Amino acid sequence: MKVELFTLCDYVSNNEGSLTIIDTFETIEADKFPWRAYFGVALKVYLSNPQSETLKLNMHIHKSDSTDNIFNAMQEMRIKDAHKMVMAGNIKGLIFDTPGLYHFVVSLEGQLVVLSVLFI
Repeated sequence: MKVELFTLCDYVSNNEGSLTIIDTFETIEADKFPWRAYFGVALKVYLSNPQSETLKLNMHIHKSDSTDNIFNAMQEMRIKDAHKMVMAGNIKGLIFDTPGLYHFVVSLEGQLVVLSVLFI
């Protein structure tokens, strides 16, 4: 499994495997807390030997000094191309209570794919 692309952005859409990504970032400047976030997540993974036509994708966000998730999403993803999985999602209204360092974690079938850092 090889990650070709992972980014957090202002907005993302997936048009049959072609991603439209607007304004990528790794830091968010918030005026006050708690802060309500709106952002997109784009992921493109190449699979060397997929065992089935669907994979279980899990994404979660937690503060770096905690294991309590502030966001958790699980989704069955269809592999349209024999060796490629493309995912685009927009998260709306997620509340960050305090500023700090957050981890954005993505796994497929329980295997870690991405561990990204987000500063808020």
